Amino acid sequence: MTSRPNATCSYLNDHRIFSAIGFQSQDIREYINAYFQNFTIDKSKCQSQADLLIRQLNNNSCLKLLSHTPLYLRLFCFLARQQMTEVQEEKKEEEEEEEEKKKKSSSIWKII
Repeated sequence: MTSRPNATCSYLNDHRIFSAIGFQSQDIREYINAYFQNFTIDKSKCQSQADLLIRQLNNNSCLKLLSHTPLYLRLFCFLARQQMTEVQEEKKEEEEEEEEKKKKSSSIWKII
């Protein structure tokens, strides 16, 4: 199988040509929503992540054009999820550091 029409194999006697149709705009929204629903327990967070990616795609004409290709759309969803995961981990680390600072400062006041 190839996506290059000039790259057909001469040894294939009965080769077939077919056209793969990409996603329509509604398909893109449905795919993104379904993707984030599969990875997020909190439905409100899922919807906000999906809405954010949809807005980002709509605001960039190149990305919007590429998102009609299912493989690219899957990649965009994956990258968006990875970025959101990293942001959440950084936020959690900051909260833990802040909590540690509070514990240290309260223990200093106990000593004084």
